Amino acid sequence: MPRSHLTLLFLLTLAGCSSMSWSARKDYKYDKPALAVISFENRSNAPLNWKLGESVAELLSDSLYRTGQFRVLEREHLDAVMKEQQLQNTGITRAERKVPANRLKNARYLVKGSITEFANVNQSGLDLGVGSLRIGGGGMHAVVSIALKVTEVESGEILFSQVVTGKTYIGETAAATNYKNVTFGGTHFFQTPLGEALREALDGGVSSISEVLGHRLWQPTIASVDGRTIMLSGGKDRKMKIGSRWHVRKGGEMVRDPETGDLLGRSVGDVVGTLLVLEVADRYSVASILDGNAFERGQKLELISGK
Repeated sequence: MPRSHLTLLFLLTLAGCSSMSWSARKDYKYDKPALAVISFENRSNAPLNWKLGESVAELLSDSLYRTGQFRVLEREHLDAVMKEQQLQNTGITRAERKVPANRLKNARYLVKGSITEFANVNQSGLDLGVGSLRIGGGGMHAVVSIALKVTEVESGEILFSQVVTGKTYIGETAAATNYKNVTFGGTHFFQTPLGEALREALDGGVSSISEVLGHRLWQPTIASVDGRTIMLSGGKDRKMKIGSRWHVRKGGEMVRDPETGDLLGRSVGDVVGTLLVLEVADRYSVASILDGNAFERGQKLELISGK
């Protein structure tokens, strides 16, 4: 089945599943870090030709995107994007709406992992595979385990490492599903014990990644300066309000650990002035200068309490 169909089937399946432990977050107060999910390594003994490493990584990528907390970037199939960009810049296509080169977004974090278990197991933990019909006298579970890692691109440091597991009880004498004719990622698959276990593992992965990366508060920044008119990032999408007042701060100095060189954070920069929001568009705002000078693109804003 084509990859686009796999993704569509998965999204339609999730839309009808009320048991998902996460939901799309509409909280405008938090930043959206950019991340990319790269193909997983399959270390399980699953005998079916499902390309688990590539497919499970794509399903996790879809799940992270659906939370609304992240900017999820394409990396596994970036060659297709680059070929289209190169084609548009050869001069043989129309100039209208040509995509400029060198505008791909940078990922701040990479998500990778290994599928360590993808099988039906009996009470003693014996791997019974996922192939043909099997009877378990001592009870049987479908188990999916994924070892996840999140790496910060700038430093190469692993920020998060955890094994997430999904487990579905099949029954004392119940037969495991014959998966040979089941399409991975399809509606029928997520109704099987292994499908339910995978969904639980994905839920756990999304929840953990969200906890680690998804709680950085968002701040508007100066997008451009034109005389006494300032364009700001964030508009109606960020609940910016006409009449609100903001301090503008210089970028503080980077604070690094003297022994390791690790970035510990930034010091709080000095206030350079105050802005008043006059207009709010969908994704940007327009402000005027109340006081101060030396305003520059990229400077962050701090809401004046009660304003």
